[in-house]
Amino acid sequence: MNTPLDLTVELDKFGRILIPKKIRERLHLKAGEKVRLHLENNSLTLEAAARATEWVEEDGLMVFSTGGKALEGDLVNEMREARIRELG
Repeated sequence: MNTPLDLTVELDKFGRILIPKKIRERLHLKAGEKVRLHLENNSLTLEAAARATEWVEEDGLMVFSTGGKALEGDLVNEMREARIRELG
């Protein structure tokens, strides 16, 4: 179970806040990801938006999409070769 965090942050002149690194890490947030805000009784809650996972049609085939960026073929091959070398 995570230890609760209680932090105070400052709004910039445009009304934005920077989500502290400790919180981004706990929520596994990366640049460009969406967060959900909920306002109720003068309290604002921020949570990681559900990462979309669904079946989509791609080139006539149904594939499971996580909504993330696909790895390039060369990168996949490099990762595979590195793993094979590690396992020796």
